[in-house]
Amino acid sequence: MRYVTLKRTGLKTSVLACGSHITYLKQNLCNLAYNHALDRGINTIVTNTNELGYREAENKIYKAVGHRRTEFNLSIGTDSRSARLAEKDMDRSLKRFHTDYIELYQMSGLRRVDAANRVLRPDGALSALRKAKREGKILHIGVTGHNIEALIKTIKSGHVESCQFVLNMVQRQALDELVPIAKEYDVDLFVMRPLEDGWLSSKAHDALRFAFASPADVVVSGMYTKEVIDANVSSAEAEPTEEEWNRLLNQAKKVPRSDCEGCMLCRGYWTDRDGSPCPQGIPIYDLLIVKNFRRTYGLSTEQEKRYRSAVEKIKDCSQCMQCENLCIYNVPVLKILREIENEFQGEPS
Repeated sequence: MRYVTLKRTGLKTSVLACGSHITYLKQNLCNLAYNHALDRGINTIVTNTNELGYREAENKIYKAVGHRRTEFNLSIGTDSRSARLAEKDMDRSLKRFHTDYIELYQMSGLRRVDAANRVLRPDGALSALRKAKREGKILHIGVTGHNIEALIKTIKSGHVESCQFVLNMVQRQALDELVPIAKEYDVDLFVMRPLEDGWLSSKAHDALRFAFASPADVVVSGMYTKEVIDANVSSAEAEPTEEEWNRLLNQAKKVPRSDCEGCMLCRGYWTDRDGSPCPQGIPIYDLLIVKNFRRTYGLSTEQEKRYRSAVEKIKDCSQCMQCENLCIYNVPVLKILREIENEFQGEPS
């Protein structure tokens, strides 16, 4: 396993970190996965204290590897925007892990600029994190999210030491604005969703190498079986070169930029939501994000079945407009869904 000493925080971490979207993963599988990850040299675990997909993660991770606490850096995020609630979240996390400190604590899930505004207020979450850092409860302050403008705003506060953001062969927007600003402020960079929830698995090695060769310091990946962990560790081992990065970037650019900006608000269950998810259960985000990659490189057999199942649901659209009303980027969702449906109908089954 390769390691890096982060410039801003000074943490020594494996270049590959464990994600933890494990709310519905059984404890015995968590035990196997996280212990195997530590055995393979992965020494950073990233989780969240209160986002829907992570609400059982802290307890499960502690049960799995709490006895090996000295072997890994712990990165935890809170979706709470106020100082009062963020402080409660930190105290709960410390208690759940039976630990005196957390290496990296993050303001998580920034999907709108107003979320950044709230955490930066005098009574916002950042003030609680700064207080906790002074008290030694946390060692470093980070931010994570899916809205580039919101992330940049928190970075420019000068108090953020790390930033976790989406970067993969499909979603490359962060390279243009976020990464240069983060570099200017000497912020450590964590990349998430390198395989875009498995959609890029038809080119898994290239997609992972794209993330490792990028300007990011650490790649966070959900790895819940020994086989996936071993494959990801193998992809992480080689030191990337500028030549490799240029080749992979050119390869990624063959995929046209998605209409979707990747904020995930249309999934509907996030802290910053203003409405409900699609009442018909259409996976809008997945369809919009993956369509150009599928056209360019195709999908694995498993993901193709998943894609076709998603497209099949478009026929249930009631044109209620909730998706477009929720979208902060004014994406013409209904029009794009119909285009996908029409394209699908012209393909052999």
